[in-house]
Amino acid sequence: MHAVAHLFVLATAAVALAPGALRVCNSATCAKLSPATVENARILAQAAGADVRVETMGCQSKCKAGHASVAGPSGRPYVVEAASPLTLAAVLEIELGVAPPDATVRACERLADAAAARRRRVGPAT
Repeated sequence: MHAVAHLFVLATAAVALAPGALRVCNSATCAKLSPATVENARILAQAAGADVRVETMGCQSKCKAGHASVAGPSGRPYVVEAASPLTLAAVLEIELGVAPPDATVRACERLADAAAARRRRVGPAT
């Protein structure tokens, strides 16, 4: 099981999703704070060899709690701190019982770190 330090289950009403679906917030704020979240979720789901649909969802009004909201088939919403690939892998494991290979998680982490470093060098968009 993937160890995760920053995974919060939100205390909100759950909305049941179709089995095999993982939804990731793609609002302007979440997309700006964690632009690769949707793509990382898709890569990790595919690497796990599961029939998982990764879909986007609108704003969940949880931006102050973390960088991106994710919901699995149970409808239980999570706030993913910095939307890390490690945390996304944990949500896949908790919600769908599938685990992507550690090598894929580490590769996604390296790509996310490189993208964050580029954003820091370039600075905020004006």
